[in-house]
Amino acid sequence: MNEEFCKSLKIIKKQIQSWDDLPKRPSDLLNALIYLSLESPEKVEEGFSNVELNETVNKLNPQNHWGTNTDGITKRVSNGWDKLKQFWSKKEEGLHQRALEDHLTGFVKLKKRTSRGGGGNPSLYSFTYEPFDSKSDKIHEKTPLNQGEIRYFTEDVIKPSGLAKILSNKLILAGWGKVAFFSSTILIGLLVFLLLLQIPIGLTQQKTAGEAIYFLSSIFILLGLIWYGFSPIYRVIESRVEVAPWWLQPEIHNDYLLVFNRNKPQSANTIEWKRFTSECPNCKGQIIIKTGRLTHSGRLVGHCENSPREHLFSFDHYLRTGAPLN
Repeated sequence: MNEEFCKSLKIIKKQIQSWDDLPKRPSDLLNALIYLSLESPEKVEEGFSNVELNETVNKLNPQNHWGTNTDGITKRVSNGWDKLKQFWSKKEEGLHQRALEDHLTGFVKLKKRTSRGGGGNPSLYSFTYEPFDSKSDKIHEKTPLNQGEIRYFTEDVIKPSGLAKILSNKLILAGWGKVAFFSSTILIGLLVFLLLLQIPIGLTQQKTAGEAIYFLSSIFILLGLIWYGFSPIYRVIESRVEVAPWWLQPEIHNDYLLVFNRNKPQSANTIEWKRFTSECPNCKGQIIIKTGRLTHSGRLVGHCENSPREHLFSFDHYLRTGAPLN
């Protein structure tokens, strides 16, 4: 086990403490795998079995263990692993950024070796170390920090559910993705036009001033909801980053952003759904991104959750840096 492998595991252990969206079973499994990798480095390359992981989970969680029924071990570990893989995919980018900040040249990945030939060859689970791809190296994100500046990290890159699936975790603005994006723009524009067209027609059918006021209020409320719910998706092409509309915000957090990546001519442009955080240098609280107000209107600003009015920082999503705002 090399030194960078150990440092990678330490980064994960530290970050687990702040992952309030990590389900319990994947959390137990991840902690068990880290424990086994550090305690038995000679087995890391081979991997650890269902039984070893289940026993370690019980050892680390004596008050809330998984049980010892051997008949259910394979299913418990396999289901937990699938959920862990899904969770890992949204945290991996941020983990790589933190590794680069610590001057690591690679990071660990989750690996499962599926058994073949029946119960005598159980599946094995492990971390495997892989060097970073130099072709995808983002030099601009390695800009040295000036005194007082902070570094933001990607906390989540996730795949939406329900209506938000039209964006997936990355909307590729090419082919059908480009057609869908601009078709939706036309449809929403047509809806706004039809609502505006209803104003002169509808006013002639209102018998009293009260009815006219009620009618106009209804139209403008609908227009406002359309603007509030969809305008960030279209503004992001020009601004490059916007706070995601309410229907793209999950229940546990409300500070997700839409990020436009201009990749041409190398590849198609994309829109991603991300969340950024940092640590406040004043109080060690978590900094999240929100729309700026008053003197910072029109900007995205980092707010410390401990003192959101006083501990304010600028937010540069491209460099992932911020400076104190006085």
